[in-house]
Amino acid sequence: LWKLKQGEMKFNMDYSFNRVTANATNITTYFLNDGNRVITENRSGTEHEHSVNGKLIYELNKRTTFINNTLQTHFSWNDILLNTTGSIPNEQYADIPDYYINNSFKMVKRFKEKHLITFESRNEWESLPQTLNIKINDSQYSQSVEDRAFFTHENVAYAFNIKGITVSLESGLKGYWRSMNS
Repeated sequence: LWKLKQGEMKFNMDYSFNRVTANATNITTYFLNDGNRVITENRSGTEHEHSVNGKLIYELNKRTTFINNTLQTHFSWNDILLNTTGSIPNEQYADIPDYYINNSFKMVKRFKEKHLITFESRNEWESLPQTLNIKINDSQYSQSVEDRAFFTHENVAYAFNIKGITVSLESGLKGYWRSMNS
């Protein structure tokens, strides 16, 4: 928390790391008309997950003005390695990051004791660029997916008082854009 000449600022950040390992064995029998098929698998996997979260808040609260701006972030990146031996030996590697940013802004301004203007803005962006690589014998296969989204919501309101009756007008805009490439 920092007290500024005009308002105050708060900041919070955290980091986490998680490592998971797993081993499993499967024996699957397919009963077919032309003979049974038995598939054996021995899997050994490791996942690493890193995550960083942050929040920055600026706030001003005066007699005729209120302002709040909150910026939030969430960045995580995972990598997964899976080795499989048995009937169909293969190695799989996945990279699964997630990047997210959100900014929320609100301003309320009062003037001439009977008029009030409120402006609100919310913007969010997320990106999920993911890849999967598979190695079977001497062959390599790869798949990439890039998913991005942006959301915005902007609005403004004006209110005034006439002889004890409050009249209010509000207008705004919402938008959502999304793209995916594979």
